Amino acid sequence: MNSGATSALSGTLLAAGVVLLTLGYIEGGSLIFAALAIWVVGAVGRGMVTESDKKWLPQVVLAGFAVKLIASFARFAVLEFVYGGGGDAQGYHGAGNHLVHDWRSFHIPSMGIGTEFVNAVTGFLYIPYVPTMLGGFLLFATLAFFGQIMLYAAFRHSTGGRRAGWYAAGVLFLPTIVYWPSSIGKESLMFLFLGAGSLGAARLLIDFRIRWMFLFSIGAVGAAAIRPHVALILGGALLAALLFGKAPRRGLGRRKTVAIGLISIVLVLVGSFAAAKFGIDFASGLAATEDLGTVLNNVEGSTSKGGSGITGTGIRSPVDFPAGFIKVMFRPFPQEANNAQALLSSLEGVFLLLLFALRSVPMMKGLRSIRRKPYMIFVLVFTIGFVIGFSSFNNFGLLARERSQVVPFFIALLAGLDIAAHDGEDESPDEKHDASGGQSSTRKPGTGPTSRREAMATRAR
Repeated sequence: MNSGATSALSGTLLAAGVVLLTLGYIEGGSLIFAALAIWVVGAVGRGMVTESDKKWLPQVVLAGFAVKLIASFARFAVLEFVYGGGGDAQGYHGAGNHLVHDWRSFHIPSMGIGTEFVNAVTGFLYIPYVPTMLGGFLLFATLAFFGQIMLYAAFRHSTGGRRAGWYAAGVLFLPTIVYWPSSIGKESLMFLFLGAGSLGAARLLIDFRIRWMFLFSIGAVGAAAIRPHVALILGGALLAALLFGKAPRRGLGRRKTVAIGLISIVLVLVGSFAAAKFGIDFASGLAATEDLGTVLNNVEGSTSKGGSGITGTGIRSPVDFPAGFIKVMFRPFPQEANNAQALLSSLEGVFLLLLFALRSVPMMKGLRSIRRKPYMIFVLVFTIGFVIGFSSFNNFGLLARERSQVVPFFIALLAGLDIAAHDGEDESPDEKHDASGGQSSTRKPGTGPTSRREAMATRAR
């Protein structure tokens, strides 16, 4: 990251901040925070580079953060001037203003699941200073951006840097990811926790070290305190990757067993959050299924109201999956949009649908060797679980906002699912990856078979 780019961004921010300060939309504390955030993001961008992305990553991270701040301004403007200042963000901001006094008095406020938890976190974040609502938007947008960076780091780590630029373009600049998690509220915090959980999962699936389990648990438990059903999908995805993915090398069986046991404990904890949130008694056997059916029916009915409401049911059997997948990931289509915001969302949906169609054949080939890339199992199971869980939503406005949580995982599939297949191309049976996932040597034509000792020496080099 060059100093000129940082200075230009800081100068632009200062000029915009002076105008906003004059108009009373922002205060000095938020300007100081934004300038500090730019410096921190720049340091992170420089510090996380590898050989695969050192030529472009710092500049891309800085540009992504600039876009994130612009999106936060835009989100605030829509709330303020289109919806007259109403919305969930206003409620969270007001609660934060109230609860900050509890935090400053060393009294921890009540932390329930969902809105109550976000209220408490907002108050905690306001301890140094209480910003205006726009200042709060910038604060939450910054937290979400660090989630985006962690999602990028998770993908890069799992693919060895291949197609990292492709994924960075999606996770840092795709409108759904940039716009929705950029205000005070659940989406921004969910992105932070999903990023932490994904990075922990990606690292855990490489060496099964406990410290990565700790990072994943922070993400999963934090997400469970806001949306326990999403956290449950996240934990289930990691468990599936641990069970079905191949270890990168031999001698990690004991660590892997411990990791499976720990993630099972986390899943039980997250499941209890979900049961409390939706009033499901998992101990009641078949009655729990009836409770779950009631929840789904209630979601279908309540979300079908309003100008963006549609009719339909969620995924209840495999034959429902194609229609549910299209609804959750790509709709509304342009002809279904009833306002400018929905039209923009529909154009992005068409773009993702076309990209999915173009990448479908390589992705199908990648499925045959997905066990070599356990992180791809993780993102695949999360995407499928999310689609099933949110297919009962019958409101395009809600779906456009909620699917921002799954789009980074879907992009990871588009970019990386076939990488494992390419790893195995043009290899003879003696040269393919062994059960530990180690890389084999490459044999020149006409030189005869490579001995096992020579192959191991090549791997070591």
